[in-house]
Amino acid sequence: MLARSSLVVLALLTAGCLKDLTQFDLSGTDTETTNGPTTGPDPTVTTTMTTGDKPACGNGVQEPNEQCDDGNATPGDGCEADCTTTPGELCGNEMVDEGEECDDGNDIPMDGCENNCTETKIPASCGDGVPNEGEECDDGDKDNTNACTNTCKNAFCGDGLVHDGMEACDDGNDVETDDCLSSCIAATCGDGMVHEGVEECDKGAENDDTAYNGCTEQCKFGPRCGDEVVQAPEEECDNGLPDEDDLCNACKNVPFRYIFVTSQAYKGDLNKLSGADIKCTSAADNASLPDDTPKWAAWLSDNNQGASARMDTAFVGWYVLPGPEPVLVARDWAGLTSGMLKNAINRDESGNPIAADALAWTNTKTDGFILSLDTASHCGNWDSNAGTGSVGNPNAADATWANNAALVDCSSMQHLYCVQN
Repeated sequence: MLARSSLVVLALLTAGCLKDLTQFDLSGTDTETTNGPTTGPDPTVTTTMTTGDKPACGNGVQEPNEQCDDGNATPGDGCEADCTTTPGELCGNEMVDEGEECDDGNDIPMDGCENNCTETKIPASCGDGVPNEGEECDDGDKDNTNACTNTCKNAFCGDGLVHDGMEACDDGNDVETDDCLSSCIAATCGDGMVHEGVEECDKGAENDDTAYNGCTEQCKFGPRCGDEVVQAPEEECDNGLPDEDDLCNACKNVPFRYIFVTSQAYKGDLNKLSGADIKCTSAADNASLPDDTPKWAAWLSDNNQGASARMDTAFVGWYVLPGPEPVLVARDWAGLTSGMLKNAINRDESGNPIAADALAWTNTKTDGFILSLDTASHCGNWDSNAGTGSVGNPNAADATWANNAALVDCSSMQHLYCVQN
């Protein structure tokens, strides 16, 4: 009976039909009893025969070429998912610290020092010219630049070794901005990758010495906004500062209007809103500022009309302070009424700074609308020196430039805000 069973098992194994032999009783005992044949494995059989499974990282058994194997993929538990020991916190600092066998500061595998700061385990048979267990190859020489390295591993791009005749370089990393690309090709102008510290730009096949806002064939920036050369028709101006708050922005001339605070101060009897506008026009004339188109208006409101009702709220240019170098106040009407100016309106019509304690008549909120309908708080519609008037702070860039929540005597001398309108 045993001989017949063994022949059956041998035949099934030969056909590749069985993987688990524990269901067969190979002990030499006939499993048939007076009660009939059994329908399953004999529980008394304890055979440990296997089919010769290959070693595998993660099976919980440390095998050749593994530094450890704890059977799990939990990082940082002493054994990593690739069956290498967990590196210490100082691994990679190019100094051999406590608990480290080596430290070369890189992540190149099989270079003598692994990325967990343990020495590369090279099979003792490596170099005998015969590929043995644990070796990918073995050419028996000491040439580290051919297809088989001195650690008996197949050469590949990224191993940190230059494979002679196959690679121009190999720095063992995937950084595309250094001397060597991840494809093991040396960085050159025209490869489409910007080599840091060597090239300003690189658009590959699109490199062109004359293309506006392009990259030259020498991998330098080509004609562009900011090179201090006006390239028409793309540019109207170019002062080398394309993103600054000057009147040449993005190499286009910015439309602008002036805004200032009068050098002269006035009592609350301004001869109404129209009289205030005349005072602004006179101040602009004296400073040789334009007054024809558009005209000048005071940032002032009475009971009937807010400042915004008398101004061009659709203006999209910049408001600037007068002076040798115009200073940006706001980048359009929305910026002027936003409650946060780029710079305070603290220059007069000639571009001179206003006093630190100066105030300006307003009765106007930051958005340009009427602050109060009480004539007693705006000098009888700006036609009387009796009562009080609301003011703003010319040295402020926040909302208090238009209204600082103060009321001052109408007989006091205060300035006016004037807007080219």
